[in-house]
Amino acid sequence: MNQFSFGLFVEHLSEAALPLVAIVDSFVKRSLSPEEFERTYLRAFLDQGRQPLDDREYDILGELFFAVEDYCRYPAIRDETDLDEIELYNRACLALSRLKLLGHRN
Repeated sequence: MNQFSFGLFVEHLSEAALPLVAIVDSFVKRSLSPEEFERTYLRAFLDQGRQPLDDREYDILGELFFAVEDYCRYPAIRDETDLDEIELYNRACLALSRLKLLGHRN
């Protein structure tokens, strides 16, 4: 069995979600910097439209998409609606945890 962080198994996910979850997992494991995660996740999320996500996965991964859009690496220009690296990391962890819960409901 292939496993991501938080005990999330590949078998819990649709085929369309796998590339996105792999990117999130790489960020959570610190294999991607916040900037690499931002660039890679935004592109992959927009490209995944060719293979639609399950509605529940879309809600979770779409919410993360908007969080990634709110990430700002520069503290000097960050406003109260922007996320810093820690907040972005926490949102990524939350998304993986929520996806894991979906697998337990199936």
